[in-house]
Parts: sequence; structure tokens; C-alpha cells
Amino acid sequence: MCAIVYDGCDAGDAETQSEEKANHVRVEYEKRLSSMQVELRKLEAAKMEHLKLLRNQSHTEKQLKAYEHDLSEMKKLKVQLHYTLNTLRCFCCGTLGNEDSMTILVSNVLMVMRFLYERNEFELPCS
Repeated sequence: MCAIVYDGCDAGDAETQSEEKANHVRVEYEKRLSSMQVELRKLEAAKMEHLKLLRNQSHTEKQLKAYEHDLSEMKKLKVQLHYTLNTLRCFCCGTLGNEDSMTILVSNVLMVMRFLYERNEFELPCS
């Protein structure tokens, strides 16, 4: 009889041990799953931040191209203004006084006025 009770105790101990082992495995997997979910949220947040930065970079690049275009136009305008001022000086001093130089002077002044008007930095008198 003692052997039967002993065998019954072994069966109960084995069953309890397998349940404890199963619980331990389940707890470990739940911890892993929880940490993976936290990591997934972090990665999704990083992905969103990356997309936001890409949009900002695209906007900044477009703005930079526009500024570079404006700069090149202003450089051309600067050359035209120097030419116009030199022509005006010559015209005022009497060294250059033909109609062609006056036409060039007027067209350059109008070009400068149009450039400034397009950038809302100058208001045309006729408008």
C-alpha cells in the first residue's frame, strides 16, 4: 500500500512540475511579447519622425532652389544696374549722348522696376 501512495505522490508532483514549467514558459513568452510590442511602438514612432524629416527636407530643398534662382537673377540685375549707372554717368557728363544710349538706359531702368515689382518690393506708379 505504501508503494501505491508513493506512486500517486509522484504522479501529482510530476503534474505540478509540468504546470509550473508551462506557467514559467508562458510568463517568459508574455514578457518577450510585451518587450517586442514596446520596441514596435518605438520603431513606429521613429518611422513617423523619419517621414516628417523627409517632408521637411523636401520643402527645404525646394526653398533653397528658389533662393538660388533669385540670387542668380539678382546677380544679373546687379550687372545691369552697374551698366545703367555707368551709362547714366556718361550721359550726364556729356561723354555719351546719343539716342541708343538713352534707349538702353530706359530699358534697363524698366527691367529693374519690373524685377522689384514682381517681388512686391516696388509699386509701379501706373497701377
